[in-house]
Amino acid sequence: MQIDRYTPAMMAAGRLELGRNLKWLEAIGITPCPDCEAGEMYHPDNLAAFVIRPNGPGWTADIVLERVPPGVPDVIGTPDAAPLPTREIALAAGRVILTMILSASYGDKAKPARALH
Repeated sequence: MQIDRYTPAMMAAGRLELGRNLKWLEAIGITPCPDCEAGEMYHPDNLAAFVIRPNGPGWTADIVLERVPPGVPDVIGTPDAAPLPTREIALAAGRVILTMILSASYGDKAKPARALH
């Protein structure tokens, strides 16, 4: 993993932020697939940190991943070139990214949509 863009203090804070936000998402019913394959890149066990940081005039949110294949980015986040105006908005954007990662853990196990008649 190439996370040298973050200081050890940022990573420590990001691990705490990740834990808090995974609990927050669980409280509203957003959880990873309980029996998903641990080898998948977007598996919840591959989440390393949720880094919210000042960036120029605004804020960015990054989800740092562990154990990604060579050549695959280990950070998914909001664009550095377009910082968000407040920390709260960056937090919300990061939660959306976390939700997408947790949803991806279901893969083909998702329940099929029911037809509405």
